[in-house]
Amino acid sequence: MRTRIFFAIFFVSFFVLILLQAAIFSVFDNIYFINLDFKIEIFKTIFLVFLLITLLSLTLAYFISKSIVKPLYELDINELDKSFQYNELKTFLSQVKEHNKQFKKIRAEFSANVTHELKTPLTSIMLSSEMLKNNLVKKEDEKQFIDTIYNQSSALLEMIDEIIKLSFLDEVNNFEMTNVNISNVLSQIIKELDFKIREKNIKILMNIDEFIFFSNEKLIKTMLYNIIDNAIKYNIDNGKIFISLNINKKHIILSIKDTGIGISKDIQNRIYERFFRQDISRNKQIKGTGLGLSIVKKIARIHKIKIMLNSELNKGSEFLLLFKNTKHKD
Repeated sequence: MRTRIFFAIFFVSFFVLILLQAAIFSVFDNIYFINLDFKIEIFKTIFLVFLLITLLSLTLAYFISKSIVKPLYELDINELDKSFQYNELKTFLSQVKEHNKQFKKIRAEFSANVTHELKTPLTSIMLSSEMLKNNLVKKEDEKQFIDTIYNQSSALLEMIDEIIKLSFLDEVNNFEMTNVNISNVLSQIIKELDFKIREKNIKILMNIDEFIFFSNEKLIKTMLYNIIDNAIKYNIDNGKIFISLNINKKHIILSIKDTGIGISKDIQNRIYERFFRQDISRNKQIKGTGLGLSIVKKIARIHKIKIMLNSELNKGSEFLLLFKNTKHKD
């Protein structure tokens, strides 16, 4: 920033001096009664003065730019209430300060949630293994305890994996982008989730045309996988999942709709919060970390994909992904 200010001041000064020198040169050049030797001496003097003023301009630009940026270098974002000489920036800096407060709050809540969520499976694993170790479990009940250890370990690994994904998405700003065939990605996901689909006897009705989107293939696949996985997880037995495509002038709209338990209106604005899970006490078999949709939202934001939700309790959910239609020309 300081370099730009420095050169801006210098070039303005330099341009003014060039114009001044040209004007003086023109005046003396048009005075016919002054002899040639005297003119040469005058031009030499003007040239020396020009060099001197150029040097002074550089010095002036250096100190002025330094004085302009000094308050910014010394700025403490946590002490904005103190006097700050650039009133024009106070509103912006207050917004930055508020954003930092919110960010710190989110980080603190995230850390507390991580601690709590990790403790739950670890406690279950420790208790089960301790009982097995001390021979406090009947022979016929051993399998149940071993299953508990296995299931809680799997849940723990899944949670750690998703926490790592979120941290990665928070830290990295640049991702390798290529032309990705979304239709092919969806077909791959359906194949990978085939076991879960058959387990609940869910029917997939997919009717989409091939379309290409400039994106990071791995992230796009993760986003779509999480949405479809949820559509299976929260669906009813013998339910259906509809995957369709609609194209208009501005967007390519991908719809993923299920016939599952749905999401109540009062919590729909919270579903992207980290570790948030709908109250599913009536169905304890549904497993999840509460991080899947947070990852979806983050990936969508990276790719400037808008997400919309239509859902009603006990009637299913529909996620609409609005991809920018880059092919359309007005």
